[in-house]
Amino acid sequence: RDLHSFPTRRSSDLELAQAQHDNDEDVAARLREVLVTRYGLPPGGLDVRSLIAIQVADFLVGRAFRDQPGGDPTVLAEAKRLLCLYLGV
Repeated sequence: RDLHSFPTRRSSDLELAQAQHDNDEDVAARLREVLVTRYGLPPGGLDVRSLIAIQVADFLVGRAFRDQPGGDPTVLAEAKRLLCLYLGV
């Protein structure tokens, strides 16, 4: 096969992925600020931890609402428990 026959991502897919990444970074920065100011967590290491928490939350909330329009309360409760434990709050 030549290189032109392999599937590639369209520029709109890449733009959407970049927009999602930028949004995740913005929300993670806000979360980090809350963790430091409200919960008194030391800021060291919170950049990565906050970003991971936002990405996990996005997945779990999507999963909770995938089959139930009102959200699956069990999945939402487990998401909250998991994220609180992970973030130490």
